[in-house]
Amino acid sequence: MIKRVAIIIESSNVQGLADLPGARIDAANWRSFLMSDLGGAWKDHEIFMKSKPSAGFVQALLNIYKDSYVFLAFSGHGFMEYNYSSRIYETKICLNDSEQAVLVDTISPKRLGTAIFDCCRGIENAQGHIKIANESLAAGRSTSFGTGMDSANQIVLNARRSVQENISSLFLNHIEFMRTHASVRMYSCSRSESAGEDVNAGGYYTTLLIQGARNWYDEQRSKPNYAVYNTKQAHDFACEAMKEVNPLQHPEYSPFWQWYPFAIG
Repeated sequence: MIKRVAIIIESSNVQGLADLPGARIDAANWRSFLMSDLGGAWKDHEIFMKSKPSAGFVQALLNIYKDSYVFLAFSGHGFMEYNYSSRIYETKICLNDSEQAVLVDTISPKRLGTAIFDCCRGIENAQGHIKIANESLAAGRSTSFGTGMDSANQIVLNARRSVQENISSLFLNHIEFMRTHASVRMYSCSRSESAGEDVNAGGYYTTLLIQGARNWYDEQRSKPNYAVYNTKQAHDFACEAMKEVNPLQHPEYSPFWQWYPFAIG
């Protein structure tokens, strides 16, 4: 059976840029979600949590697990820059203090995986994106989700701990059918937009993705058989909910026809 690995990156405190406390919360929420039954019952050894890693480190992990399913989630600063050679705008992220313009393509799964980037995508140069980041941080102080992983929710998410191996197998079995398909890329906002955060709950997009899974689970758990909630469903829920949370933020998903398991219930 195919293997899986999760790479969770938070670059919340990069030199010269505004601190993003929501990005740190995102990382913790991703880990809690993935390790829960709802998130697929990931094991500790399947998850790499890194703060401001080097691009080389991420690329090395991707190479080691090139034949595995890779779930990569990044929360931090980002922007878009025009590539005059290819004549396209490229999304870049501020990965660490010295690598503040890393092309997302270079740290994303190439063939089999899901990459989620909760970051701004303002059309700025490498210095100008600081303004966008600061605006995003300020905007994030006004909205509260109240969806942190408290003890009651953790009990619900882990209610079927005794069957974790079955949940993990079900998750991987669904991926097995997609081994020749494309990787999924998910952005928290569209080109030229800012990605907001709640400093107490995390990035809007990340929070809504997980919230969508939990809402789906509340409806699904009374049914006798397990079902899969996929990445496209999670994204669609987040897009709809974002209209109320931050109507100026429009998440993107590609390719639209590809999906992978996001939750099991």
